[in-house]
Amino acid sequence: MDYLHLASLSCTKWEPVLERELEELINFPKNSGIKFNYTAFSQTEVGQKMLQLWESGLGGALPTTIGILIGIYVSDMLLNTETSLEQWGESYIFSIADLG
Repeated sequence: MDYLHLASLSCTKWEPVLERELEELINFPKNSGIKFNYTAFSQTEVGQKMLQLWESGLGGALPTTIGILIGIYVSDMLLNTETSLEQWGESYIFSIADLG
């Protein structure tokens, strides 16, 4: 799947002026109490490929709320795991009521 497809599905948006560090983007919120082991990730084959893509311009891509949720569910499906979103609280994932 390419970037334009993800953007057209509202899974990501492009903000080249506001490039972020990959570690900040894929880590859990600081007050969640959960720490992603970025050092270990960056040493894996997937992590190295992701860093290469990130540094070649993908750093301006920002996942939307729906993109984050889809990413979590795809990861769970591929890894046969189940991620709980309870620790994120309402301040990280908006509810249908927020849509008005």
